[in-house]
Amino acid sequence: MAETLTKPIFKKRGFGEAAILNEWETVVGPEIAHHSCPERLAKSRDQERGAVLHLRVGNGAYATQLIHQEPQLIERINGYYGYKAIERIKIIQGPLPKKEVKAKQVEPVLDQKQTESLKSKLSHIEDPELREALEGLGRSVTHKQNTKKI
Repeated sequence: MAETLTKPIFKKRGFGEAAILNEWETVVGPEIAHHSCPERLAKSRDQERGAVLHLRVGNGAYATQLIHQEPQLIERINGYYGYKAIERIKIIQGPLPKKEVKAKQVEPVLDQKQTESLKSKLSHIEDPELREALEGLGRSVTHKQNTKKI
C-alpha cells in the first residue's frame, strides 16, 4: 500500500522506484550517504544517454570533494542499477533532510526473585538463542505486569 502512495511522488522526481533512495548508504557508502542525499533524477531527452542525478550535499567543502569523486560515484551508482543509468551528477548545496534516530531500547530491570523465577522456568530449554529470546520476552511481560500494579 505504501508503494502505491509513494510511487507517483518518486516518479515525479525521476525515480522509477524508491530503491536507490532507500539503499543510498549501501550504494555509495556510509561516509558519502551521511553528507548527501539524491534529490531527483533528470532523464536525458535522447534515450541513448544516461540521466543526471541531482545530489544534495550538506556543506561546500564536501561538495568540492564529491565533484572530484564524481567518476567513482557514477560507477558505483551504475553498478547498483546494472546499466549506465547515470551519466553525470549535479551537486546542489543545501541542508539535508533530518534523519530519524532510532531510540535505544532499555532492557527492563527485575528484582532478584523475579529474575530467578524466570530463569528456573526457562532452564529446560536447550537452545541458548531461544532461551535468551524468551527471557527477554519474559522480562518485558513481567515488567509490564509490575507497572500495572503500581
